[in-house]
Amino acid sequence: MKYKNLMSKLINLKNLIFGMSIKKKSHLLGGRKRRDAGLIDSAKNYFEVQMKNIRSSQTKQFAFFVLGFALFYLVITGIVGVVPQAFFKETTGLTLSSILSTEGINIKEIGAVNCTELNWAGIDVPNTCYSFLANDKQIMISWLCTGILEIIVLISAMLASFGISLRKKLYGIVIAVIAGVIFNLIRLVVTANLILSQNVATVELAHDLMFRVVLFFYILGVYVIWFYYSAKEE
Repeated sequence: MKYKNLMSKLINLKNLIFGMSIKKKSHLLGGRKRRDAGLIDSAKNYFEVQMKNIRSSQTKQFAFFVLGFALFYLVITGIVGVVPQAFFKETTGLTLSSILSTEGINIKEIGAVNCTELNWAGIDVPNTCYSFLANDKQIMISWLCTGILEIIVLISAMLASFGISLRKKLYGIVIAVIAGVIFNLIRLVVTANLILSQNVATVELAHDLMFRVVLFFYILGVYVIWFYYSAKEE
């Protein structure tokens, strides 16, 4: 009988200690969750106040837009840089040659060839370009011919814009990529047809003009239209 009473007391003591341990752990977890929630709310309130201060000043908006644009441009360029440039050049060249072949133009793929390209400082540097023959005239696709640079610039501007929700920015990225590919292919097809039908001076003038026109209408035009409708719905 004494043995049973002793065992009963030990079991009760064990349950009491175990229950106190669970309550202590629950209390600690609850306190930690409340503390974490408080920190999150404080950080959220801080950023909301800072965003209001930035939006209240056109100068601050412009400064943060420029800083944000530069940051996003560097980050996206670094991400895209993981993929070899030769991949984009070859993909662009094969797409262009396929379109030209539908026009009845005789195409012969050559592949990678040595060429010179302008770097960020505007200096010619040795590199490789994708090349193919169109009616026995050589066409080379350099990095600037891929349209990737314009797409990165537009996406960076969209991500750095104020007053636009993340969902609208993601829609903008999709639009930027699709529009960039379409505009670039139009530019390349027109330029390639000029190469096949016009003299060198005319081709060079048209090439430089097409590059600047497409750059202006694509980046500025698409951005303005996207920003107008996105900001209007916010």
